[in-house]
Amino acid sequence: MKRAVIGAVAAALTFAGAASAEMPQNRGAPELTGRAAVGWGVVGHNGSWLYHDGSSCGAECAFAFAWESCGPAGCLPIAGAVGRVYKVRARDVGHRLRVIVTATKYDCGAGNQAAGTQECRWVTRAAASPQTDAVPRPKAQPKKKKKSKAGSKPRRA
Repeated sequence: MKRAVIGAVAAALTFAGAASAEMPQNRGAPELTGRAAVGWGVVGHNGSWLYHDGSSCGAECAFAFAWESCGPAGCLPIAGAVGRVYKVRARDVGHRLRVIVTATKYDCGAGNQAAGTQECRWVTRAAASPQTDAVPRPKAQPKKKKKSKAGSKPRRA
């Protein structure tokens, strides 16, 4: 009796989890918003991660962000830049920026009916955003002229 109940529960869980037992695919590239200029922030957005049936990846998926600086030789990771928002720095001048979004989900594949087991594992997929325009060199700020104090008389030499 106990084995029959356990087998029925395992079968029900296998069939109930069948729709979510796949890893979603990236169907819309991650996007960037904000201003790619020194001192400003650029924000990475997940993009669209969909299952084969068209439903979107929800709370069961975790998203991580890793920023890259791109130049003529390709793109390289920016050390420590792993948040949704990246603050553009002087070292980024002349480079393009992009974010790599990684989706991770605990995935349980099809069960082994004969053994009564099911293999579960963490599955990860990544997608890159388009690159920003090259970060421009900051414009020089005009020097401010010193103003004389109101009501003061000019000094005589």
